[in-house]
Amino acid sequence: MTVEELRKNLDKVVVELGVDPQYLENPGFMDVLESFDHEIESRHMKGEESMVQVEKDKMTGALFFRWTSPEGESSYFSLEKTIGNGLKLSYMSGEDYDNASGKKVIKKYAEETEVSKVGGEIRVKQFQGWVSNDNCEDYSYNATTGGQYIKYDENGIMIEKVLEAFPSVHVPRGNVKEETLWSMLSTPRNYFDPTFDDHHYSVKMSLYRNSIDIATMHYVDKENDHEYLAETLLDQGVGLRKMKEQDYSLFNNNVEILGLSSDAIEEMIQKEKDPKVQEGLRELSKGRATYYYSSDEDPHFTCKYHGEEKGKTR
Repeated sequence: MTVEELRKNLDKVVVELGVDPQYLENPGFMDVLESFDHEIESRHMKGEESMVQVEKDKMTGALFFRWTSPEGESSYFSLEKTIGNGLKLSYMSGEDYDNASGKKVIKKYAEETEVSKVGGEIRVKQFQGWVSNDNCEDYSYNATTGGQYIKYDENGIMIEKVLEAFPSVHVPRGNVKEETLWSMLSTPRNYFDPTFDDHHYSVKMSLYRNSIDIATMHYVDKENDHEYLAETLLDQGVGLRKMKEQDYSLFNNNVEILGLSSDAIEEMIQKEKDPKVQEGLRELSKGRATYYYSSDEDPHFTCKYHGEEKGKTR
């Protein structure tokens, strides 16, 4: 099988790996596959996709391929069935180049995504690691790790998203091998828990959906002593099946969310073309016509910037 064939038949390939076919019934799972496909596409393999072969690991059964671009950027991709008939997707890339001052800059990135199913829900855990010697002494690298957790309901709608970044560390130059990159991910694997405030993170952002276009947002930045907790409108530019806070929402100390007309609600629903997603959004829209939120009336509202509380407006 070539990379081109893998991309064209990604949904069938994961089932052949042994992943439960019921995963494919949830549009949220298709989000995961599309993201993986997008990473492959971003390599700009062009005509080489039809020549690069996908191999099978005889020990684990994982499918994988490697590719190096004409510019020298290397890539590694793999798909593997996990315990419980879930899926693990892994991706690694690396590049080096000379910057304006003549220094050789080396950058490497590793990402591992685990997908599981609980009832009809799809749950995604993603672990990431970055290594670069840019802005470092010649003998060391800057290493950063992070984690992300996403929960999709049975209709494929994102209802929970948690992101954590962990403190950066310096590692000796000679230690940045492929095995080192994967081992770096042990930090988010061990400490990233979306349900527990484990205090190992440096920055944490959480979104919990309350309604069709509203979520509770909690943001904590320990290094800068920031904290924000409030309800917020979601950015409709990415589609309401997903969740993204609006750009201006963070540290807004005057939040007011009013009810919407039935026509406005229906218009939001119709922007999503999948009937299953539309059904889920319609369920989530119940009560949206009379919904009201004010940060002034929210006893849990928090807006702290560099340790200073930004008071309510009234």
